[in-house]
Amino acid sequence: MKIIYKEPAFRTPEIKFDPENNFFIIKGRSLPEDANNFYAPYKSWLKNYFRGSIDESEFILQIDYFNSSSSRMILEMMYIIRDSINEGNKINIIWRYQEDDDEMMTVGEEIQTIIEVPMKMECISDED
Repeated sequence: MKIIYKEPAFRTPEIKFDPENNFFIIKGRSLPEDANNFYAPYKSWLKNYFRGSIDESEFILQIDYFNSSSSRMILEMMYIIRDSINEGNKINIIWRYQEDDDEMMTVGEEIQTIIEVPMKMECISDED
């Protein structure tokens, strides 16, 4: 599969899914008008990619802020990853949050509880 990349915009995050390097990241703000429509191609890509056996991969979520419809779409993507992990694939999920953002840290912990898969909680500073 080819690399999929979307540059960040004011209301949408940067998205880079790089299967050649086993690296996947969603980074920034997620406030699209229609989150379902915005995330649909990325969910579809993930379903196709993670359906088979893959090399060890890293999936990073570094969301500064998101609306409720985005949270649902992000959770749905995490279910896709969880299912792939449960099928035997090694995917390291990293939830990055700013050191002064307790709310996003808590959101990451809640997602980890919901999907029942370990996630590395990674506190970052503004310099990172």
